Amino acid sequence: MIQNLETWKSHQNREVDLHDSRLASVTESDGAILIRLEPAYVIASGDEPGRNGGSGWSADVEITLRGASLKNAPTMVPSWISDGFVGLAGCARMFLVSLPSSLDGDLTVYFITDNAEELLVKATRMEVVLHDEPAFAEKIEPDLWR
Repeated sequence: MIQNLETWKSHQNREVDLHDSRLASVTESDGAILIRLEPAYVIASGDEPGRNGGSGWSADVEITLRGASLKNAPTMVPSWISDGFVGLAGCARMFLVSLPSSLDGDLTVYFITDNAEELLVKATRMEVVLHDEPAFAEKIEPDLWR
Protein backbone atom coordinates (compact mmCIF):
# COMPACT_ATOMS: atom_id res chain seq x y z
CA MET A 1 0.00 0.00 0.00
CA ILE A 2 1.40 3.37 -0.98
CA GLN A 3 0.85 6.15 1.52
CA ASN A 4 1.57 9.82 0.99
CA LEU A 5 2.12 12.86 3.15
CA GLU A 6 -1.61 13.62 3.11
CA THR A 7 -2.04 10.65 5.47
CA TRP A 8 0.71 12.09 7.68
CA LYS A 9 -0.93 15.53 7.66
CA SER A 10 -4.37 14.09 8.47
CA HIS A 11 -3.00 12.52 11.66
CA GLN A 12 -2.50 15.50 13.95
CA ASN A 13 -1.25 13.49 16.93
CA ARG A 14 2.26 12.11 16.56
CA GLU A 15 4.60 10.41 19.03
CA VAL A 16 8.11 8.99 18.80
CA ASP A 17 8.29 5.38 19.95
CA LEU A 18 11.68 5.32 21.65
CA HIS A 19 12.00 1.52 21.61
CA ASP A 20 11.79 1.27 17.83
CA SER A 21 14.20 4.10 17.11
CA ARG A 22 17.90 4.18 16.25
CA LEU A 23 20.29 6.34 18.27
CA ALA A 24 22.47 7.95 15.59
CA SER A 25 24.46 10.45 17.63
CA VAL A 26 24.87 12.26 20.94
CA THR A 27 26.74 15.57 20.80
CA GLU A 28 27.32 18.54 23.07
CA SER A 29 27.05 22.01 21.56
CA ASP A 30 26.65 25.47 23.09
CA GLY A 31 25.61 24.15 26.48
CA ALA A 32 23.04 21.76 24.99
CA ILE A 33 23.05 18.04 24.31
CA LEU A 34 21.72 17.00 20.91
CA ILE A 35 20.39 13.48 20.40
CA ARG A 36 19.67 12.37 16.85
CA LEU A 37 17.33 9.45 16.19
CA GLU A 38 17.88 8.28 12.60
CA PRO A 39 15.46 6.86 11.96
CA ALA A 40 12.90 7.30 14.68
CA TYR A 41 9.69 5.28 14.59
CA VAL A 42 6.82 7.77 14.71
CA ILE A 43 3.23 6.76 15.43
CA ALA A 44 0.64 9.06 13.88
CA SER A 45 -3.05 8.99 14.72
CA GLY A 46 -6.15 11.11 14.40
CA ASP A 47 -6.86 10.18 18.01
CA GLU A 48 -4.38 8.92 20.63
CA PRO A 49 -1.13 7.49 19.20
CA GLY A 50 -0.25 4.12 20.65
CA ARG A 51 -3.85 3.50 21.75
CA ASN A 52 -6.00 3.94 18.65
CA GLY A 53 -5.31 2.97 15.05
CA GLY A 54 -3.17 5.09 12.80
CA SER A 55 0.05 4.69 10.90
CA GLY A 56 3.73 4.11 11.57
CA TRP A 57 6.37 6.30 9.95
CA SER A 58 10.14 6.45 9.71
CA ALA A 59 11.68 9.90 10.17
CA ASP A 60 14.77 11.57 11.54
CA VAL A 61 14.13 13.32 14.85
CA GLU A 62 16.28 15.65 16.91
CA ILE A 63 16.04 15.91 20.69
CA THR A 64 17.66 19.02 22.19
CA LEU A 65 18.31 19.01 25.92
CA ARG A 66 19.14 22.30 27.65
CA GLY A 67 20.42 22.84 31.17
CA ALA A 68 21.77 19.39 30.54
CA SER A 69 24.40 17.16 32.05
CA LEU A 70 25.58 14.09 30.15
CA LYS A 71 26.05 11.41 32.83
CA ASN A 72 26.75 8.47 30.55
CA ALA A 73 27.03 8.04 26.79
CA PRO A 74 27.27 4.91 24.65
CA THR A 75 30.50 4.44 22.73
CA MET A 76 28.99 2.35 19.92
CA VAL A 77 26.67 4.52 17.87
CA PRO A 78 24.68 4.24 15.80
CA SER A 79 22.73 1.57 17.64
CA TRP A 80 19.10 0.69 18.24
CA ILE A 81 17.34 1.68 21.45
CA SER A 82 16.21 -1.53 23.14
CA ASP A 83 14.82 0.05 26.31
CA GLY A 84 14.55 3.39 28.01
CA PHE A 85 12.34 6.34 28.81
CA VAL A 86 12.01 10.08 29.27
CA GLY A 87 11.13 10.94 32.84
CA LEU A 88 9.70 14.19 34.14
CA ALA A 89 9.78 14.66 37.92
CA GLY A 90 6.36 13.99 39.41
CA CYS A 91 5.10 12.28 36.25
CA ALA A 92 5.16 8.77 34.88
CA ARG A 93 7.98 7.67 32.62
CA MET A 94 7.26 8.19 28.93
CA PHE A 95 8.08 5.60 26.29
CA LEU A 96 6.23 7.60 23.63
CA VAL A 97 7.24 11.26 23.27
CA SER A 98 5.00 13.79 21.48
CA LEU A 99 6.28 15.22 18.21
CA PRO A 100 6.84 18.10 18.21
CA SER A 101 7.11 18.79 21.92
CA SER A 102 8.75 20.98 24.50
CA LEU A 103 9.02 20.01 28.16
CA ASP A 104 10.37 21.96 31.11
CA GLY A 105 11.25 20.53 34.51
CA ASP A 106 13.52 18.00 36.13
CA LEU A 107 14.06 15.65 33.16
CA THR A 108 15.84 12.33 32.82
CA VAL A 109 16.56 10.76 29.44
CA TYR A 110 17.66 7.13 29.76
CA PHE A 111 18.23 4.70 26.88
CA ILE A 112 19.74 1.23 26.74
CA THR A 113 21.10 0.31 23.33
CA ASP A 114 21.11 -3.06 21.65
CA ASN A 115 24.84 -3.14 22.53
CA ALA A 116 23.89 -3.04 26.25
CA GLU A 117 25.27 0.49 26.62
CA GLU A 118 23.48 3.27 28.47
CA LEU A 119 22.73 6.89 27.69
CA LEU A 120 21.84 9.00 30.72
CA VAL A 121 21.17 12.73 30.53
CA LYS A 122 19.72 15.02 33.20
CA ALA A 123 18.22 18.27 31.87
CA THR A 124 15.80 21.08 32.62
CA ARG A 125 14.35 21.50 29.10
CA MET A 126 13.71 19.14 26.20
CA GLU A 127 12.62 19.98 22.67
CA VAL A 128 11.71 17.27 20.16
CA VAL A 129 11.42 18.14 16.47
CA LEU A 130 11.10 16.39 13.14
CA HIS A 131 14.30 16.76 11.15
CA ASP A 132 13.16 15.57 7.71
CA GLU A 133 10.18 14.37 5.72
CA PRO A 134 8.67 11.13 7.08
CA ALA A 135 8.37 7.89 5.11
CA PHE A 136 5.38 5.60 5.54
CA ALA A 137 6.20 2.30 7.28
CA GLU A 138 2.91 0.60 8.14
CA LYS A 139 -0.75 0.84 9.03
CA ILE A 140 -1.48 0.31 12.72
CA GLU A 141 -4.71 -1.42 13.68
CA PRO A 142 -6.54 -0.08 16.78
CA ASP A 143 -6.46 -3.34 18.72
CA LEU A 144 -2.68 -3.74 18.28
CA TRP A 145 -1.99 -1.45 21.26
CA ARG A 146 -4.60 -2.70 23.72
